[in-house]
Amino acid sequence: MYGRMVKTAGIASLFLLAVAGKRNYYDDDKDIGGGFVSSMLSKEDQGLVDSSKAISSSSSFKILSQLGVQPISKVKSGGLIGGQQQEPQMILKSEFASMDDDERYSKEYIPYSMITPELGNWGQSTNTEEYKRDIKASFDPESLGLPRQFDARKEWAECKGLIGTVRDQGKCGSCWAVAATEVMNDRVCIAHGKTEELSPQYALSCYSAGAGCEGGNVIDTLQEAIEKGVPTGGMFGDSSSACLPYEFEACDHPCQVPGTIAEECPTTCADGTPISETEMMRPTSEPYECPPGDWKCITQELHKYGSMAVTFGPVCDDFYGHKHGVYEQPEGGKPLGLHATKIIGWGFEGDDEETGKGGKPYWIMINSWQNWGEHGVGRIGIGEMSIESEATSIKM
Repeated sequence: MYGRMVKTAGIASLFLLAVAGKRNYYDDDKDIGGGFVSSMLSKEDQGLVDSSKAISSSSSFKILSQLGVQPISKVKSGGLIGGQQQEPQMILKSEFASMDDDERYSKEYIPYSMITPELGNWGQSTNTEEYKRDIKASFDPESLGLPRQFDARKEWAECKGLIGTVRDQGKCGSCWAVAATEVMNDRVCIAHGKTEELSPQYALSCYSAGAGCEGGNVIDTLQEAIEKGVPTGGMFGDSSSACLPYEFEACDHPCQVPGTIAEECPTTCADGTPISETEMMRPTSEPYECPPGDWKCITQELHKYGSMAVTFGPVCDDFYGHKHGVYEQPEGGKPLGLHATKIIGWGFEGDDEETGKGGKPYWIMINSWQNWGEHGVGRIGIGEMSIESEATSIKM
């Protein structure tokens, strides 16, 4: 019923989405953050990955283990891999959407059988130089009565430990599960003061919204959480009270290993307690989105409710090496796929000291790669990589 699956094999966490639609959406991030769907890559391109971990294929699609790349043809934003869903999907909109008064809008996806090796039309309307120029120029949160700089870690200091924690997806393409779980985790803390860490492992192993380490869809994950709930469980077994800790250790991305398989859906917690007897957190609303390119909706949603999951791309190889400053995608980069992470705020870099204006606008991103940015946290230029194309939320 909702957005489709982002095959997130993770560019090492990148999660490229191979879905496009009338709104030119890719399903999910070709999973940069949890599973990354990549386009056709040559043997030379595979040099980006340790040769001992790269795999060769006679097919036109190549899955790069370190890149966490997944063939775009297997990823579908409107459904699971191999899905044939063709009917427009009605997506619930954020209350701040500036489109019209309708509660939902349709999102039509290209059926699996028609997806091509290229990145297709993903973010076509929000991935042009004109779009980037215009959205950067128009980005003005103060015109909405919002602050020029906003950081959810500061706004909700009592939840800083959850909102600001970088959870590394490791060698698995699970960015879709990590991003969706983090948004639920942050929002349940903001709304109810609960600070227990929720389990991305549960979505990874137990939800049909994903194909394990090969990728998944953020919106479908949030929808499935309504029915199945989410137990506690931090990353890498670092909490003795966690029901279901994450099984994969952090690694230096790109580091995804092709063929990685997540454990099957468990029936008991780490301490042997039946999961059925544990407290499960469940969303109180259906998942919903801001319309593509609607920065006004995104800023208001972040300011009132907290973190949002974003599926974006195409991501290029230079993204892995981003460390400081505001990331802007260079021209001529080689597109690898889509990725899913969360954003927690915005700001401007380099404002004039006298006027307080003129700086580069950016989103604050928490990635699922600890060796990216500044210990997993970075600033992404407004309009870059179609980051505003699929910003997803849910109430807790």
